[in-house]
Amino acid sequence: MSTLKRSRRRELVLSPSFAQVIKAKISKTLSIGKAKPSAGSAGGSSSSAFRGSKPSLISKRSVVDHSHSRHVRPPSHTSTGTLTGNHKMRPVCTNPYYRPHPIHFLPPEVLAHIFYFGSCDPSELGVLFPLRISHVCGAWRDLALSTHTLWQRITPDLRHRLWKQYIRRSAACLIDISLTRPSSISPYNDHNRVNAQRVSPFDANNVQWYMGLVAPHIRRWRSLTIKFDQYSPFLWNAALSPCCASGGISSTSVQAWNLEELTLIYPRNDDNKEFLLFGGIAPRLTRTTIAGVHLDWSPGLFSNLVFLDYCHHGFTSAWESVAEVLNVLDVSRKLRELRITFPSSGAAPVRGGEWDWYPTTFPLRHVSMPYLERLTIYAKYDIPLELSTIFGYLHMPTLRLLRLRDSGRSRRVFSGLKSFSRSLRRPGTLEVVDMEYGWCEKRFVGTFEQVRTVIANGAYC
Repeated sequence: MSTLKRSRRRELVLSPSFAQVIKAKISKTLSIGKAKPSAGSAGGSSSSAFRGSKPSLISKRSVVDHSHSRHVRPPSHTSTGTLTGNHKMRPVCTNPYYRPHPIHFLPPEVLAHIFYFGSCDPSELGVLFPLRISHVCGAWRDLALSTHTLWQRITPDLRHRLWKQYIRRSAACLIDISLTRPSSISPYNDHNRVNAQRVSPFDANNVQWYMGLVAPHIRRWRSLTIKFDQYSPFLWNAALSPCCASGGISSTSVQAWNLEELTLIYPRNDDNKEFLLFGGIAPRLTRTTIAGVHLDWSPGLFSNLVFLDYCHHGFTSAWESVAEVLNVLDVSRKLRELRITFPSSGAAPVRGGEWDWYPTTFPLRHVSMPYLERLTIYAKYDIPLELSTIFGYLHMPTLRLLRLRDSGRSRRVFSGLKSFSRSLRRPGTLEVVDMEYGWCEKRFVGTFEQVRTVIANGAYC
C-alpha cells in the first residue's frame, strides 16, 4: 500500500472566527431554529462553533421579495420540525420602515374589477392597460393572466404577435374587434414617429392582413368597429370580404351568432358593391352605425335592432333611395332610437320642389315603427327632398323625443323646411323637441304648440 494514499476521509474543521462569520451571514436572512447537539465530533473547536443550533431550511418559494405582493406569506415550517421558545419564524422583509401599499391587501376579486374598469378606457391606453399591469409584479401578472375579460379588446395592426397573445389570453370570452386608424397620429410628427410607423401602412393589402388575424374567431365576436378616415381604393372590399360567404367561404363559417354591435364608417367610400355580411345570420345584433357602405339589409341581421345610426351611402338617389331607406326601417321595426341623415351631395335634381319622374319600379309603402321613442335627424346646408319624402310614409305612434340637428350651423333657414313640415307626422306622445340653426323658424316652431318642451337654438325663432 502506498503511503501517499489517504486511508479515510478527513473531517471538515472550521476555525471559531470563520464559523462566527458564517453564522452571522445566515442569521440576517434565515431564522435560527432549534437543533440537536452534534454527536461525537472529533475536533473540539468544530463543536464549539455550532454549539447551540443549526440554520433552519426554508422552501425556495417562501424566500421571495414581498414588497409588491398582496400578502406576506410566512416561511414554510415543514423542514425544521416544531419551533418553540424564542426561535420563531419571521418574515423575510426585516425593513422596519417598510409599509405595503393598501392596494396589495385588496381581495383579488376587487383588484380584478379595478383592472377591468381600467381596460374599458376607449383610447389605446385602455387597450394596452392589461399588458402594462401584467408587468408590475408577479402577483399582478398572475391575476391579469387569470382574468380573461381583460384581454377582450383587439385592435389589429402591425403588432401581429401581440394580438395573437390577446386572443389566446381571452380564452373563451367574447372579443371586441376595432380596426381604425387614429387621425391624431401623423406620420410626419417626430413625437409620434413610433406610432406613426405602426399605423401608416393602411391600404387594402394591410387591412386584409389585419382582418385575417381575427376572421377565424368570428363566432366569438361581440362587436366589430371599422372606421376609415382617409381614402384608399378597395378598403371596404378588403375589410368586409372575410365577413362574407363568397370566394369559397361557406356561409356557416362566417355566421356571427354572438355579435351585438356593428359600426362601419367610411364617408369617402367610392365602391358601390352591396355586401351581405355574416351569411345573413347575426341574431343578437342590437346596435348598428352605418355610414358610406351599401349593405344588403337582411332580416336575419337587422330585425332585432334597437339602435340605428344610419347615413345613406349616396349611390342611389330620388325615389330609389327613398324605397331603400323605407325597406331598412321596415326590416328594423323594433328600433327604439333612430339617427338618420343623407349625404349633402346625394340629392337628385328637382324641379319645383318635386322630382321630375314618379316611382314605377320602386313601389313605396307606409311603414309603422311602434317602438320608436327617440328620433334624431341631421341635415347640412339644406334638408334633402329624400328625407322629407321618407317621413311622409313613416308612422311613429310612441315618439317622445325629436332632435333636429344642423351639422353645418347654417346662418339661414333651410329652404326645404316647409316641405319637411308638411311631411312630418306629430304624434300626441311627443314630449320634447330640440332644434338648432337652420331648423329654427317661427312658423315651424309653432306647429309644436302642444309639445311640453320645445328647445330652439337659432336666431330666426
